[in-house]
Amino acid sequence: MSARRSQLTREAARLFAEKGYHGTSIGDLAKSMGVQKGSLYAHISSKQDLLYETMREGADAFHGVLDAIPDELPATEKIRLALRSHLRVVADQLDVATVFVQEWRYLEGERLEEIVAERRRYEERIRELFREGTKPSSEEIAARIGFEPLDTGPLVEELTGGR
Repeated sequence: MSARRSQLTREAARLFAEKGYHGTSIGDLAKSMGVQKGSLYAHISSKQDLLYETMREGADAFHGVLDAIPDELPATEKIRLALRSHLRVVADQLDVATVFVQEWRYLEGERLEEIVAERRRYEERIRELFREGTKPSSEEIAARIGFEPLDTGPLVEELTGGR
């Protein structure tokens, strides 16, 4: 993506977050960029393009922070990092996050289906972290069924002669 296209997408995200997708016109975007309306069409074919790119950026940001959480961490630590990372995306990319949460329904066709699938996938990944965090440990399961852990200390002492 060219620097100008990237700037255009960022400015569209700002306006969509501020005024809503339907409340933002191509004229508004051109005015905020300091260019003629017609010159925007050298970079985009429609306002939908900008909405989709903003949505794609939001999906990539939210999934990216979950991808960075190491699998080997305990579930509670993964949940803590996921929540912290989610809030970091919102704070660092407030306009994109706002559009991702509020304006997705204005996409059309395959783009709408794609972004809805990405939102569902993100939500499912968060739910899975919480499910993982509520699974009982093997010690908790043993305690529930009345199985007491063995104290192997005396046996080890006897077998090793106390060494």
